[in-house]
Amino acid sequence: MHESTIYCIDTSALVDLKLWYRMSTFPSLWHNLGELVKDERLISAYQVLEELKEKDDELLRWARKNKRMFKAEDENQIQVVQEIVILILLLHRVILSAAKNLSRETFRFAQGDTMNWN
Repeated sequence: MHESTIYCIDTSALVDLKLWYRMSTFPSLWHNLGELVKDERLISAYQVLEELKEKDDELLRWARKNKRMFKAEDENQIQVVQEIVILILLLHRVILSAAKNLSRETFRFAQGDTMNWN
């Protein structure tokens, strides 16, 4: 692990960590995650903390203890995400348009259905 690496984690990853690596069973893992937060090397969006508030449990208590990891988005980040969403929507339209010209068998193959060509 490179000392300058910054990790960004989302809600589902934190919930999965709690599920598979319980804090009572793996305290060193959770301590190390806290150290990454302290060193500003583990971050997350502020919205993740809001989502964790839906369940009052040990994960929420850990998140509140490490609340400095949760960052608000700035205007530049919001603009970049908006541009990515627009690009994805445009690509989706192109793909749908191209798919209309495919035969049924080719379309099913492109979807990964290589076994049942009936």
